[in-house]
Amino acid sequence: MQGLRRAFSGTRKPPAAPPPQPAPEPEGSATHKRLPAGILITDPKVAGLVLGGSVAGLGPAASMNRDVRTHFGRAIFAARTAAQSPRGGAADLMATLPDIRRAAQILGSGLAARVDQADDLQAVLNQTAGELAVRRLLSRGEEDAEAGEILRLMPKIEAALDAASPAARLEGWAKDSEAGDAAGSYAWNLDKIVAKRIANPRPRWPRDVMTRVLLGMGDTPDTDLARHRIGIMALELSATVALSLGWALVHLAADPGLQRRAAEAAAKVAGGPGFNTMYLDALGPIHAILSETWRLTPPRPVLSRRAEGDVRFEDIEAPAETEIFVAPWHLGRDADHWHEAERFDPARWKGRLPGQAWLGAAAGAGDLPGLGFVRFATSLLLAEALSRFDFRAASDAPEPVRGAFLRPREGFSLHITRR
Repeated sequence: MQGLRRAFSGTRKPPAAPPPQPAPEPEGSATHKRLPAGILITDPKVAGLVLGGSVAGLGPAASMNRDVRTHFGRAIFAARTAAQSPRGGAADLMATLPDIRRAAQILGSGLAARVDQADDLQAVLNQTAGELAVRRLLSRGEEDAEAGEILRLMPKIEAALDAASPAARLEGWAKDSEAGDAAGSYAWNLDKIVAKRIANPRPRWPRDVMTRVLLGMGDTPDTDLARHRIGIMALELSATVALSLGWALVHLAADPGLQRRAAEAAAKVAGGPGFNTMYLDALGPIHAILSETWRLTPPRPVLSRRAEGDVRFEDIEAPAETEIFVAPWHLGRDADHWHEAERFDPARWKGRLPGQAWLGAAAGAGDLPGLGFVRFATSLLLAEALSRFDFRAASDAPEPVRGAFLRPREGFSLHITRR
């Protein structure tokens, strides 16, 4: 009777839909997976071979934002691998302290203006990192007309690179968004800076990365290639430092105890009119926080190379034009290589050398100008922030968006108070 009543009441439930069929497993092996976009390397050792240039026949990824490619697309792979500044020693790093100190002043002022507010920190982090990049690479600051214009244009060009990035192609949302006038103006201002440098006698050139690039080209520097190298490095250095700072602060905001201990270490080095270089060894906990930040939230989440012909290595066969992806985002979260892989735990780095599953910030030869400098500068800037301010989450944790760089969808929204 109850069944009849339900049948005529108009509330009868429709028959259950058939269970969804599971998606077919990607083809591959323990070292890789074959996906519609190309081959994803899943083995850390093989990833190191691909990015380290040990596999013959792999070249740069074929796709790049068309407007950026017009001005910066010549020999991009060769430019990246040849344009690194020498690693240098402690003396070289110490010589960069004035540039880092100026960036720290910008960071401190920007954070102080946001005290007792829940605000997005992305703008102040971009300004800080951009200033560091143009000072380190060009010996110029935001007060300089051309350098100021370069800083203004960087975010738009980075957004265009995101949309045409290996991550976007791997995940199927790539598009060739326009950089247009921004890319042209960025190149034009860099050309002016290069021309002014070359017009001066070489003994008067400042000791910066641009000088190293130009001197490395001999008596007749290729000004177009110099512009390309400096332009790409400026974008990568600025984005890496800004995003490393932002993600580190997000992780620390979620763990007040860890943040407090880090602030105690930071106070020995930063927070005053200058950095206390007598206590740089106290930065050990800050270095560990940065290493763990790069593991869980790598600035470059996906990189790629392209098979220029039929390529075979390990157990992988890649036909010509196949794109080969390496994803630090996935390798850093692989439970086969990391204990409690999803947990932010800087203590895992105590007395430990990075394994093959950790690609750091650069992930491949030539993607950053001097990784030692990047770590040194970012650690000091993070120490400056922690020594003066306390950070708390203002909302849910930011959602990472994987593009050319790993960005937060809605920015780095944190509540700041003074210590």
